[in-house]
Amino acid sequence: MKKYSKQFLSLLLCTLMVCTPMYTFFMGYKKVAAAATEPVVFPVTQDAFVSNFSGQGNSLGITLNSNKLIYGKSRHTYLKFDLSSIDTERYKIDEMQMKLSFRKTHAPNKLIFTESEATLRDSSEEWSINNLTYNNRPNDEAGSPVVTQNVTSNGEETLSIDLSSIFQFALKNGRKVVSIYLTTADVNDGTIAASEMYSSRNTTAQPAPSLAVTLGEPVVNAGVDSNALDALMAELKRINS
Repeated sequence: MKKYSKQFLSLLLCTLMVCTPMYTFFMGYKKVAAAATEPVVFPVTQDAFVSNFSGQGNSLGITLNSNKLIYGKSRHTYLKFDLSSIDTERYKIDEMQMKLSFRKTHAPNKLIFTESEATLRDSSEEWSINNLTYNNRPNDEAGSPVVTQNVTSNGEETLSIDLSSIFQFALKNGRKVVSIYLTTADVNDGTIAASEMYSSRNTTAQPAPSLAVTLGEPVVNAGVDSNALDALMAELKRINS
């Protein structure tokens, strides 16, 4: 190879070594940073409540009240979120933040959240609004954290509750479709009124339950960048030999 050809190729490779990472940094960083710091909102995919009030143990919640999800006074609520689009290899699970938002109505209560199993009790069938009753409701997921929130207001209020520990536990155990179980501390006390939230089927234009996820900073894959640089250096050495 002629000398000027080697010089040209060397210059070209050097340019690639310097400019490609800088281009990736300047052009790609803003997009990644925005995705990492701005919450991604996941809509609820299934939402239902079950009731053991007044002999309703075998009733579907959707037939009792389609617009609302009731919790307290022998009622329990279940929410399902699909987080399959989250890349848990690119983002650290421990740095993720998950906040559940919903429009609450009626009485104050101490709320209790945990993860439930994906399937109906004593069954391999996944729960949905079309099969969930009090008598077949899922078991709690063993080992799941419990989050409590004391809500003191009467009437309507938009709540945002940090459930990061519950969702992080699920993701660490390989579950990206996560079921949340909501009850109250006095659920079995018939003298304490129930609370309600608007369901995804409500006809009053109120917001449905949703989950806001903040991913945190992406994990830098230094191995890939290092391998690419090593390859360029080897090619540069070969050309100049």
